[in-house]
Amino acid sequence: YGAADSRLLSGFEYTASYNLGNTVAYTPWGGCKVTYNTISSTYRGEFRPIYEMVYNHYVKRLGGWAGYTSQVAANLRPEGAAFQCDHPGFGTLLYTR
Repeated sequence: YGAADSRLLSGFEYTASYNLGNTVAYTPWGGCKVTYNTISSTYRGEFRPIYEMVYNHYVKRLGGWAGYTSQVAANLRPEGAAFQCDHPGFGTLLYTR
């Protein structure tokens, strides 16, 4: 959780902010055959039940701030089953203290 100056939280905040409809920084990325000049809007605004674990660690346990992650976690509560087994799901039950 603390690696690379809490990079995990930074990624969750970025993703939550974008999916909440905010403008986020994006640097074009690509390789030899294709370059992505804009961030994809596919699935924008759709939230998977993954935010509770990160919210509870950084906000509840450490007393930090995670504004966008907190907002998404509150909107999803209680988190349900995982999506295509990418993560455990049921984060409200598993991670809330």
